[in-house]
Amino acid sequence: MSKKTTIKPSTAAGCNKNSVLAAAATTTQASVQKLSVNLETHACLWLDQDVNSTQDNLETQQQLRKIINYMQTFDDLEKCEDYIRQAKNEKIVLIVSGRFGKEIIPRLHDLAQFSACYIYCGNKAANDKWAKAYPKVKGIFVHRDKLICEISTDQVARSKIEDTNVSISIFTRLDNAKDAQQNLQSKKAVFLWFQLFIEVLLRMHHKSSAKTEMIAICKKYYQGNTDEEKLIQEFEQNYKPENSVWWYTKESCLYRILNKALRSQDFDMIFALRFFITDISTQLKKEHNRFIRSTIHREPIIRVYRGQGISTDELNLMKDNIGEFISMNSFLSTSKNRTTALDFVQTISITQDMQRILFEIDIDTRLPTVPFAAIKHLSCYSDENEILIMLGAIFRINKLGFNENHRVWLAVVSLSSEDDYDLNETFVYMKEKIGDETNFDSLGKILIHMGEYEKSYKYYQQLLQESQLTVASSYVGLGASARRIGDYPLALSYYKTALEMRENILPSDHPEVADCYGRIGVVNWKIKDYDKALYNCEKALNIQQKSLHSNHIDIAGTYHTMGVVYDDKGDYNSALKYYNKALQIRLVSLPSNHPDIAGMYNDIGCLYEHTSDYKQALQNYQKSLDMKRKILPPSHPEISRTENNIRNIKDKLK
Repeated sequence: MSKKTTIKPSTAAGCNKNSVLAAAATTTQASVQKLSVNLETHACLWLDQDVNSTQDNLETQQQLRKIINYMQTFDDLEKCEDYIRQAKNEKIVLIVSGRFGKEIIPRLHDLAQFSACYIYCGNKAANDKWAKAYPKVKGIFVHRDKLICEISTDQVARSKIEDTNVSISIFTRLDNAKDAQQNLQSKKAVFLWFQLFIEVLLRMHHKSSAKTEMIAICKKYYQGNTDEEKLIQEFEQNYKPENSVWWYTKESCLYRILNKALRSQDFDMIFALRFFITDISTQLKKEHNRFIRSTIHREPIIRVYRGQGISTDELNLMKDNIGEFISMNSFLSTSKNRTTALDFVQTISITQDMQRILFEIDIDTRLPTVPFAAIKHLSCYSDENEILIMLGAIFRINKLGFNENHRVWLAVVSLSSEDDYDLNETFVYMKEKIGDETNFDSLGKILIHMGEYEKSYKYYQQLLQESQLTVASSYVGLGASARRIGDYPLALSYYKTALEMRENILPSDHPEVADCYGRIGVVNWKIKDYDKALYNCEKALNIQQKSLHSNHIDIAGTYHTMGVVYDDKGDYNSALKYYNKALQIRLVSLPSNHPDIAGMYNDIGCLYEHTSDYKQALQNYQKSLDMKRKILPPSHPEISRTENNIRNIKDKLK
């Protein structure tokens, strides 16, 4: 029996290339990241002939990205105007010089997507007179600090309004199956297919790699935005499924990205966020069951309120469909306090394209509805009396009218029962069209029915990749089995096959690629090919340091392997350096009595034994044995290994 602990190769979770991640490829211009896709609602545009020419402007751009991450700069007026006119699912915040502003603002001011404008110039008086005619001009600034401060303050209010606005879809009841079939071809059916897409997504099994995939997208998108990078790192290290509602309610990029993806029905981004959406839904379902048990007899019908902006088109659609159904494509935050909702909605400015609306929502707790629950004890903001309603909720429009006193539209709606006949019949018909399975094939079928052929093509590509990755994982398993029975040539063959498959499917810096290199390194060590072992471990480590956080246990696994290799080569200083690196990560990232920590102490004991420092060897062996006896069965071979090491070292100390 070897004195050393059996090395466990890292087991990083895997994920596929994601179209959003590919789209978020960036180039650096003047030290500010240029993004090709906007994952949030707001975009900050800066139009000035010298926008990228001075160090002061470049530093200003860095500060602006902390306020609005998506930043685009223009020194050409026509290109800037074209961007703004073509913007969809975005709200534009424009910073413009006085000369360009005088020309472009009159042409763009009334566009719905044109949210606000700030004149940044050298002569305030020269622009005061003409700028007063345009309400969306929020001020004229000659000093950077004042500009940044004003945009930052205004953006807090804008985000609170825009990011909570939820688009509305109308569902019209159908008389018979023939009408249902005809209506599935109409635009009114789109939101139902979207609901079915979400339902299938929530029922799918999501690998642990889904979190890695989402974090990779966020890191790419927010690269250089130090505030968001810090939050993403915190999420990566501390997130747990039972904290999902806390993270959702926290003011962060996650909330903004998720709400925009749901509001705009961005299927790629929704899929990238699938584990987060599923965790929120699961936690909400659990809380719903508790909430119902405590409320149903005391308060069979509860009323909650939600204030938000609504487009004039959506409002007119609601007026024409009293008695029909609406769906709001997001998790829905509501309050039991009418005054709270009313105060909020009155902060929204009324325009030709935007109106205020206060929803009064009646919920019959005795009916089988989508989950909802009080989340005060789960929320990041525990002082808010919030009721969160599940994504995909459908409401019946009972009444709609205008309140003159508060200058707000008042909509009385009720949360529909899942047993509502009109809804149930249509959903049954749609489900029959795609079958009972919940996988990539189901998502692909839904997207085909929605006419989203390019997106469905991506999902079928992903289905094919998933199957290939499953085969690759099978080769990894075969390699692990072969290694443990001592057939090292066969183990190498299986691991190399898995590596080739993963490199063909996954990005070159993916943790699963690193996993294969690490496993090959372990086999190299076993056959005493130490140089190749270190070469493959270095390749694994280079990938892991790019793709994983610094205290990830997979990095500790690679350090451990490198320590063992250096130990067997007789380079004890290098061995101790890598052992200590591995130990420090495991002490931070694992429970205090974890077997991997016990194994580390055993192998450090071996190193000290090799250097004839028998007292240090005994201390480490004893630490290892004490931990192993707490967590492993008495007959476990790892206990016997360390007991033998202790007997041998005591003989040497005599």
